[in-house]
Amino acid sequence: MEASEKAENGLRDALEKKAYSIGERADGRKYVKIDIGQHLFDGLSPEEIIHLARKVILERYRDKAIGTFPHNAFVNKQSAKEYAYPAASRRMTDDIKEAKWRASTQLDELMEAALFLRTEKDDVRHRDAVNGGALYSVEFELAPDQVYEGTVNVRLPQRGACSMT
Repeated sequence: MEASEKAENGLRDALEKKAYSIGERADGRKYVKIDIGQHLFDGLSPEEIIHLARKVILERYRDKAIGTFPHNAFVNKQSAKEYAYPAASRRMTDDIKEAKWRASTQLDELMEAALFLRTEKDDVRHRDAVNGGALYSVEFELAPDQVYEGTVNVRLPQRGACSMT
């Protein structure tokens, strides 16, 4: 078995493990403990982490709706690319970027735990978002001392929720 085939099998095996990882804070706010497939990211360069995050999204979520209706998102090739290469990355520190990429293994749980904030007009980067975008706040932790809060953007095309970035 070649190294690349072993890596593919390792990715598939790591992502098949399904532990429900949504917790609740004392104030009732939900968060996601990112604990699936994290060993796959260890020792990788930032470029390799980006590549792996995109690959994980496509492997686990491509052509699927994640989240709970009406607050769900459809994941496709474009949304995987936008998640891996966010336009806002210039404003992110390296550790925040890596945390976001590591969280790619549990996008379904991130959407399930997300708190709807509001809808707003699109900033013209997404032509298909004719109804703007829905913004969600999400909290996740990689370790007890590594807790992050972020915003999930879900494009709203003419028919239903679209992709997340």
